[in-house]
Amino acid sequence: MMRGIVAFAFLAGTLLFLPPLAAQAATVIAKVDLSRQTMTVTHRGRVKYNWKVSTGTMFYSTPVGSYRAQWLSKDHKSKQYFDAPMPYSIFFHRGYAIHGTPHESRLGSRASHGCIRLTTSNARILYDMAEREGLGNFQVVIVDSKRGGTDKGLARRKSKTSVYMADVNKRSPMEDSYR
Repeated sequence: MMRGIVAFAFLAGTLLFLPPLAAQAATVIAKVDLSRQTMTVTHRGRVKYNWKVSTGTMFYSTPVGSYRAQWLSKDHKSKQYFDAPMPYSIFFHRGYAIHGTPHESRLGSRASHGCIRLTTSNARILYDMAEREGLGNFQVVIVDSKRGGTDKGLARRKSKTSVYMADVNKRSPMEDSYR
C-alpha cells in the first residue's frame, strides 16, 4: 500500500514539471518583419508562404511581440475607421488583426492604422489555416529586424507625435480608411 502511495506521489510530482499540452509549439506561425514589410508563414515547421504586407505608419505602430490568434471574422467591418472592410480578419491583440485589403499597391510599405494587411486572396489562405488548425495553434510573431526585434523606436516616435493625434484622427474616410 505504501509503495502505491509513493509511486502515485512521484508520478503526480513528475507531471507538475511537464509542459502543458497548450504550451506546445504552434502549428502555424505568421512571422511579420516590420522593416522588410513581409510575412513568412510556417506550417508544421515548414515555410509555406512569403508575402508582402502593409503594417502601421509612423502615427499608428504595429505592436511587436508574440501573440496567439484570439478570434476570426470573415466579413469584418472596422467600427473605428468608417466601416472599412477587413475581409478574412484574424484578431491577435486588442483590436489588431491580420486581414485582406483592396489596396494591394500599398503592400510592401507602411500604410495601415496598425493592422497587418495582405492581399485578400492571401488573407483567405491564412484565415482558412487558422480555422483548420485552431486558434490555439496559430501564432503571430511581429519583429523589427532593423531594431533588433524591439519596438523601442516606434514607442519613442509615437510619444513625440501624440500631439498630432487629434489632427490625424480627423482624416477623411478615404485616407487610410482602415487598419
